[in-house]
Amino acid sequence: MTENMAEPSPGRSLKRAALHTLSVGFASVILSFVASVAVARILGASNKGAYDLAIASATLLTLLLGFSIPAGTTYVVARGGADTRSLCRWLAVLALVQGAIAIVLVWALRLSVDLSNAMVPARLGEVAAIQVGMVVAFMSAAAYFRAILLGQQRISAMNWRDLLGRCLAVALILAAAAVAIKAKHSLGPGDILWITLAGTGLSALLYAGALRGQPKTPRAAGSVRPLLAYALPTYLANVIQFLNYRLDLFLVGVFLGLRAVGLYALAVTLAQLLLLVSSSASTVLLPRVAAEQSSVLENVARTARGARFTLWISLVCAVALASLGHLFISAAYGADFGDSARPLVWLLPGIVALAWATVMSAYISGIGRPKINLLISCVSLLVTLVGDLLLIPRLGISGAALTSSASYSLTALLTSAAFLRLTRCSLRTLIFPSGEDRRMAARLLSVVTSVAGGRFTR
Repeated sequence: MTENMAEPSPGRSLKRAALHTLSVGFASVILSFVASVAVARILGASNKGAYDLAIASATLLTLLLGFSIPAGTTYVVARGGADTRSLCRWLAVLALVQGAIAIVLVWALRLSVDLSNAMVPARLGEVAAIQVGMVVAFMSAAAYFRAILLGQQRISAMNWRDLLGRCLAVALILAAAAVAIKAKHSLGPGDILWITLAGTGLSALLYAGALRGQPKTPRAAGSVRPLLAYALPTYLANVIQFLNYRLDLFLVGVFLGLRAVGLYALAVTLAQLLLLVSSSASTVLLPRVAAEQSSVLENVARTARGARFTLWISLVCAVALASLGHLFISAAYGADFGDSARPLVWLLPGIVALAWATVMSAYISGIGRPKINLLISCVSLLVTLVGDLLLIPRLGISGAALTSSASYSLTALLTSAAFLRLTRCSLRTLIFPSGEDRRMAARLLSVVTSVAGGRFTR
């Protein structure tokens, strides 16, 4: 029996799918933590800053060249409006084209030394353009194939490939570190970038493998147009939101140098672990809302439940991380990264607010109103830009963290206001936990325990 036939139907329990996504996400967080500690220990703050800028640049180019096609793919596939077999071929070619364009763009950046160092530092070497371009190609392909699985609501298949891809990435880093130690060779940021490239390529292959044997449907001619009609309005919102998340990293590099980038990137990485719950909820919620737009009351109730659950889980984790942050960072990453603790504390309030808003944002996108998210992102980006330019030169990486926290909080305020207006839901329903939330928390604990013991069925 093929995996496509074995996969549970799209009608499977949304709650079970969300819990599965969340529990696998917890395992992914542990793997990401192991990888980040290994990279930090191998490179140190300054070299890690160079690596962080290269990855941020690859992610930015993936987004700029991708035109939010993953979001459009999920939406169209969820609505039953795509021939997935033809779509897979088209998207694979598109990913290769995007990688080639990225290589040309990075080479063009070399004409401006200042701009190049702000995005792909010279210490990565001349081959960095090829590395970044290949990462863009693999990231794009992985995002496209994953988007198809998400649109088909094959949550289990998607989650296990997420987890396996992270396992392979961590294994590659640890194996390379072991070989380097044995050979008495120091790994540089360029070496880690090659390893990241290999891990990203393996992830793309894993997602592609899940889409083998897709049946051909007569909708091929009509697949691309509705996909682009949804994706293009979403594109600008996603680019602006990315800048809300990453503009500070580039500006820290411009104003403060690579060591500051390494320190601040670590604080951001740790703070954004709190987005696990909201990411899991929105991943499952968006295609369900898009596929069942007639079930308005049910979708609003699901979104409110997800927002409440996300808010309180994130708040508890933020308090714990703020209390133990300095001790945790020094013990895990070393004394060289001790200065990451203060910006981490400043980031956490905004991250909690953003996690809460992310669930509501998924609902807004799912009902086909991405322009609302675009307007909110524009306002928040203005706060990010002005705040970073004013505070980073004066307060250093703590200024970047304060600005991001303010921007995220504003995003949460505007998103919740838009959601309340669209749904007539009460603010109390979005904040205060119910008895069902407590039962869901107990179920989550059971599922996480099952995943840890390897007993969760696919």
